[in-house]
Amino acid sequence: MNEDVVLVARQVADQLAAALGKRLVAFYLYGSAVTPRYMPEQSDINLLAVTQNPADIDDLRDVSRIRDAFRPLWTTLGETLRRPPAVATAAQFQRHLQLQPLLHHHLATFGKLLHGRDLLPPAPAVSHVESFAYWCQQALEISPLLAPALLQNEDALLLNERLRRLARRLGCPAGEDESATAVFAHIQTALQDGLLSLDAPFAWRDQPTAAAPPLLAN
Repeated sequence: MNEDVVLVARQVADQLAAALGKRLVAFYLYGSAVTPRYMPEQSDINLLAVTQNPADIDDLRDVSRIRDAFRPLWTTLGETLRRPPAVATAAQFQRHLQLQPLLHHHLATFGKLLHGRDLLPPAPAVSHVESFAYWCQQALEISPLLAPALLQNEDALLLNERLRRLARRLGCPAGEDESATAVFAHIQTALQDGLLSLDAPFAWRDQPTAAAPPLLAN
């Protein structure tokens, strides 16, 4: 784990804790920063602030409080963080863990609690098949970037960020000067190599398929 990143993340956690008090239930550092794949010049720092479930109108203003407390930090730390913290209520957080078992597994295995109490249940079992299925889905969603003329500029920028984040996650980070097509090729190679290692679940590929039905006459 990169200790410089932890120090920066603690600054954010302390500032938000001072602004929110007991409303800030937990604050996590996660993502590549807590793994050996963190790259200072490319990786962003993933932070997650979990607040109390809203009980009154004051609690509903937590997001704006976090924004106001974070704004001066972003001025000094924005280039290092590369993205602001995610914010969720405790109920939203628990629901998201149910819907995203890979995120749950990552947080429980690698995530670092920087403030509050740990809200994570035990890490769920996640197979390599599930992981590669998720990464393949991400690659499919990013693939419109290969036809940039069909995208709005903002959409292209967002997809490009996701593209390079996926490349880092798969252990094939690309240089800043490489084109989206080249980075996507690295991702495709990594996914192909990984899928070929999953022989057992895909044994059906070697079985003959039924003949296609004849075409209907005109």
